[in-house]
Amino acid sequence: MFILGGLALAVKRTAPLGIIILAPFVAVIFFYHLLLGGSAAWATGWAGGLLLLAWHHRSAFVPLVTFDRS
Repeated sequence: MFILGGLALAVKRTAPLGIIILAPFVAVIFFYHLLLGGSAAWATGWAGGLLLLAWHHRSAFVPLVTFDRS
């Protein structure tokens, strides 16, 4: 799944799909480094990177949170 998510990020059209695929893995990495690894800076870097990518592609996620009855 890492390779699929990374390849999806490499193509502009499928980058939001790559973010969605990689989000659970980044969450696990975040909590591992925060709680078990003792490196809050490394944990923040992983989560911050994903959040920056998600913010850059935020317009692609609008249909996930809106409901249109047309």
